[in-house]
Amino acid sequence: MLALLLSLYGSSEYLSPNAHSPLIFSNGYLASITHDNNKVVVAVTQKSNQIQHIGIDLCVRVDTETAQNIKTLVMSPQEEFIIKKLDLSKSLVTSNNNIQIMVALLFSAKEALYKATYPIHQSFLEFLDAELLDIEIFTKNTIEIIGKLYFTCKKLNQYKQIPNKILVHFKILNNNVFTTCII
Repeated sequence: MLALLLSLYGSSEYLSPNAHSPLIFSNGYLASITHDNNKVVVAVTQKSNQIQHIGIDLCVRVDTETAQNIKTLVMSPQEEFIIKKLDLSKSLVTSNNNIQIMVALLFSAKEALYKATYPIHQSFLEFLDAELLDIEIFTKNTIEIIGKLYFTCKKLNQYKQIPNKILVHFKILNNNVFTTCII
C-alpha cells in the first residue's frame, strides 16, 4: 500500500517517526492510515499553512462488556456527562448501544488526535490526557450521526503549533466510528 501511495502522489520517499504517526511524503503530502479487521482507510492531503498534520481513526463498536471494561481508561466522568447530554439513544444508529458508541467515539477521536499531534510533541499520551470540551452534531438520523468534538490537552499547551482547542470531526455509520483530526 505504501508503494502505491508514493507512486500516486509522486514522491520518492516518506518520513514517519513511528507507526502511530502520519506519513509525511518528501514532496509535501501527508497521509494517515487506519484499519480494522475488514477495512483500510487512507487520508491524503497536501501540507499547507492550514494543514500541518493529519490523523484518522476507524473504530468498530465494541461489545457492552468490553465497553464497560475500558470506559474508565478512555473517558472521564465529565466526558461521559457531555456525551450523555446528546441522548444518542433516540437515533437508530445507537439504540440500545449508547455505552458502546460513547466508548468507540472517544477512543477513535483520541487516537486521531494523537496521530495528528505526535509529529509535533513526539511523546506518549494517555487517553485521559485529552479532555472533551464540547460536541456539535450536524446530522442525527436513523442512518448516521455526523459532528465535531472539541478537546483540550494540557500536556500539549506548550506547543504553539497545536491549538488549545483541538477539533476532531466524526461520523458514526452502522457499527463504525470514523474520526479525523487536522492540525
